[in-house]
Amino acid sequence: VTAWRIVAAHTVDARIAELIDQKSGLAARALDGEDSEAGVETTMQVAALISLLRDALAQRAD
Repeated sequence: VTAWRIVAAHTVDARIAELIDQKSGLAARALDGEDSEAGVETTMQVAALISLLRDALAQRAD
């Protein structure tokens, strides 16, 4: 089975896909027992979520 994920650039879907990829990497490192910089990843996720919220609010204002 081949599955394709098609995501348009600069969309909410693209940002969500980035978050999913980041979480997949975090889960893989956790299962492998590797140390990671949790603060950096958390900061990136929070920044991405804030960006999503700002974009959604801007669209509602228009």
